[in-house]
Formats: sequence, structure tokens, C-alpha cells
Amino acid sequence: MAETKGFYVGVKEPVSLRRNLLESLKSIIQRLKDYENLKLIRKEKYKNVLEFRDKINEILVLLSDLKEHLPKHELREGANIKRNAEKNKKGKTKKVKIETDEIEKLEKDLVEIESRLRSI
Repeated sequence: MAETKGFYVGVKEPVSLRRNLLESLKSIIQRLKDYENLKLIRKEKYKNVLEFRDKINEILVLLSDLKEHLPKHELREGANIKRNAEKNKKGKTKKVKIETDEIEKLEKDLVEIESRLRSI
């Protein structure tokens, strides 16, 4: 049989090379660990989505049963429009007051900051 002769290659700075290899292995292992965690999270998400779909279907069935048991009654269109108009009027006045109060507070703060800047 033919003997194979080995050869050797000189490595400059073997300690730093080993350190770099170990750091690379460490980061690879960390990535693999993160990937496994991601797979577990995906499984749990899929399970939750299926459970959510089941709950939604159950709610839809119960809602259809409820609609069958409720009396059928149609509202007059005029009454519904009046209610919506009243709600909109009440909501708008409150929002305007809140916005003006906020603007006034901000203006006061701005004046105070400008006076502090002038004093410096």
C-alpha cells in the first residue's frame, strides 16, 4: 500500500484564530437557539389562531340564534338620524374645548420657556 505523507501549515497567531472561531461558533449557536424559539412561537401562534377561529365561529352561531329569537322591528329613519345628530353635536363641543385648553396650556408653556431662554 502506498503511504500518504501529511504536511503541516504554519498558522500565524493561533490563539486569536481559535478565539475568532469560538466567537463565530457562539454566535451561530445563539442564532440556532433564536430560530428554535421562533419556531415555538410560530406553533403557539398557529394554535391560538385556530382557537380564535373556533371562538369566532361559535360566536357567529350564537349570534344567528339570538337574531332568530329577537322580535323583528324596523326603526324609523328619522328617529335614527336625530339621535346621531345629537350625539355628534355633544361630541364636537367637548373636543373643541379640550383642544383649546390644550393649546392654551402649550402657549403658556412656550411663553415660560422663552422667558427662561431670555434670562440665560
